[in-house]
Amino acid sequence: MITKEFKYNPNVSYNPGIKYSEKDHQLKTNLVNQTIFVNQKENFKTAFPDLFQNYQNPSIHTNEPWNAWIHSSFDWWQCQLNFAVWCASTGCGVSYNDHIQNTSNLTKSFYMFHLYYCIARILKELKSPLPTDSSFCYYKNPYDKAAYQKLCDEFNISPNTDWRQKLESSCQGLGSFEQYYKPNGEYRQRNKSKGPFFSTHDTIKHEKDISMAWTTFILDNGNGFTQSGVERINESIKIYVWALLGAQSQTKTEILKVGTGFDAQKQFLANVQDVINSPIDLPTQISNYENVLKYARSKVDYAYGLGLYMSPSDMVLQIGSIVGYNNKIIIATENQTLGLNDDLNNKNFDHVDFKPKEPVKPQEPIKPEKPKEPKIDPIKKN
Repeated sequence: MITKEFKYNPNVSYNPGIKYSEKDHQLKTNLVNQTIFVNQKENFKTAFPDLFQNYQNPSIHTNEPWNAWIHSSFDWWQCQLNFAVWCASTGCGVSYNDHIQNTSNLTKSFYMFHLYYCIARILKELKSPLPTDSSFCYYKNPYDKAAYQKLCDEFNISPNTDWRQKLESSCQGLGSFEQYYKPNGEYRQRNKSKGPFFSTHDTIKHEKDISMAWTTFILDNGNGFTQSGVERINESIKIYVWALLGAQSQTKTEILKVGTGFDAQKQFLANVQDVINSPIDLPTQISNYENVLKYARSKVDYAYGLGLYMSPSDMVLQIGSIVGYNNKIIIATENQTLGLNDDLNNKNFDHVDFKPKEPVKPQEPIKPEKPKEPKIDPIKKN
C-alpha cells in the first residue's frame, strides 16, 4: 500500500510563509556529496557542485544592500536559493521526514537526488548566477523576472512572497546593527530615509550561524504531493534512471566495477549537469528514459509513489542476456506498493549484450587425403 505522503493530493496546499525546523549540517553534506544507490544494497559516491556556499550574508556597511533587502529582497542570492529549496521540497510535497529520511535506501537516494536536481534546475530556470560565477552578487544577483513569475504560477504562490530567512530576526533577518556614528538633529532627520548607515564603520552582521537557514523552507512532514510536485518528481525519476543506465551504456561498463566503473560514475555526473544546463524537453526525457530501461539488470518494478514513473529495482548494467521479463514504462497505481513490486513485467525480454563477440577463427585448409594403396590378397593367384 502506498501511503498518503507518496500520493497526489488535490486538496493539499503548503503555505510558503511557514518556516519549518532547521535541519542538521549533515543534510548539506549529503546533498552535495551524494550516495547514489543503484539498488537496495549497492551504491557509489558522487560530488555535485555546492549550491549552498556563501549562503550566510556578509556584514554590510552601506545603505544599498540594506535597501535591497527591505524593498527588493529577491535580488539577494539567499532569497533566490530559499525559493528554489521551497519549490523542490515543500512546493512539491516532498518532506524531510517522509522522503529525504526514508528508511529504504533506493527511495531515500532518489528523493535526495530529486531535492538537489530540482533546486539546481530551478536556479537555472531563474538564470541566477551561482556563487562560483563571475557575475554573482550576494545582494544584487540578477535573475529572470519572467521566469520567476512563471515558476510562481506553476507552484500557485504569490511573487510577492517573503523569502527571507527568519532564524535571526534582528534587522529583518540581516543580523545585529552596530552603529559607529550617531548623528543628531536636522542631519539625522534629513538622511534617515536613505537607510540606517551614517558611516562606513556602521555594521549589520549575523551574530549566529545561519548557514543552514535554507533548510527551514523544507517541509518537515508531508500530506501528499502537489500537482507541480508530481510533474517535477516524474522529471527527476526520468533523469535519475537515464543518467544511471545511460552512463553505463555510454561507457559500456558497470558503474560499480572497480577501475572502469569510475568512468561510468564520471559520466553519470556529466549527464546530470548536462540536463540541468539544457532547456526542458519532455519528449526527449521520456524517450531517453524508455530507451535505457533495456540496459537494467532487473525489470521495471520499483515505485517511488502513486502516479509516478517506476524504475528498475537494480540499475546496474546487465552483461549478457536475461529472459523472464519485459521492461516497459509503468506508472505506479493503487495496485502497487511503495518500493519493490516483483509481480510486474513478467514477460520474456532479452537484454542488450555488451560482451564483445569472440573473433571468428579462420579455418585451416583441408589437406588432401593420400590415395589408399590396393590391398593384395596373398592367397589369390594371378
